[in-house]
Amino acid sequence: MAREERINMLFDKINFDGKERVIYVLDKNDSGYPYTLLACPNEPVPLYGIGNIELLKTSIVAVVGTREPTPMGEKISYSVASSMASRGMTVLSGLALGIDTHAHEGALSVAGGKTIAVMATSLRSSIYPKANDNLSKRIIAQGGLLVTTYKDEEEDFKSRLINRSLLQARMSIALVLIQSGIFNPSDRTAKPAGSRHATNEAHRLRRMIIAPNPVGKDERYHPEKYQGVREAMNFSDTCVLRGSEDYDQFVRLIELRKPHLLLEAYARKKDMGIERLSRI
Repeated sequence: MAREERINMLFDKINFDGKERVIYVLDKNDSGYPYTLLACPNEPVPLYGIGNIELLKTSIVAVVGTREPTPMGEKISYSVASSMASRGMTVLSGLALGIDTHAHEGALSVAGGKTIAVMATSLRSSIYPKANDNLSKRIIAQGGLLVTTYKDEEEDFKSRLINRSLLQARMSIALVLIQSGIFNPSDRTAKPAGSRHATNEAHRLRRMIIAPNPVGKDERYHPEKYQGVREAMNFSDTCVLRGSEDYDQFVRLIELRKPHLLLEAYARKKDMGIERLSRI
């Protein structure tokens, strides 16, 4: 069955921003399903999307971090996203307040810049957080994509937030951690940082991790915002972003990793070992 026929069978329609929009439903057997997810050892889950689903085939870079960044963190998130988007990368984030918002905004600031928002809610639900309702509409209007794994609200919200963080890492070739603390389980009022879930998952999957070098003065005044970044910098394969001159090199490294992920995705889809496939 042709892909066009398949999509015509697996879709729904909703009213979004005053217009009738198609909800595309993609599973692992669809040719449009992200190769980055097929390359994961986890069982591929169906995706529901509104907007430009062709972005799922592009080179995706996740930009993640705290919902309560410092002004410097906001500036870095915006700059990283706009720099990546201007070099042809698709910027992915979680539509949350803070670092996520500035990442999406940074990507949209570039002519032709594209961004994907990974949501923790169904596409039939109200945009969460409500403050980013207009941002979600701009993402679609400028050729971006809203995507989720949830057809309905079948899980508790905390689980959905964690799963969104994991999905951000799984959908990306590289992940940039801007600012993040470290979860202290002895503090009953503290919440696990979603960006730490994403970073640890990227490390587990051996995806490229990029950490902007902490700004000295900002780190001195707000050390708790950089604890997660310092922890990520201890990973032996983390790339440290020290200045604008590093972007071109990082983009080349990202593009070099893409063929390997495509090969791994094909091997898993065909239930073949990648070592065996590489000998064919």
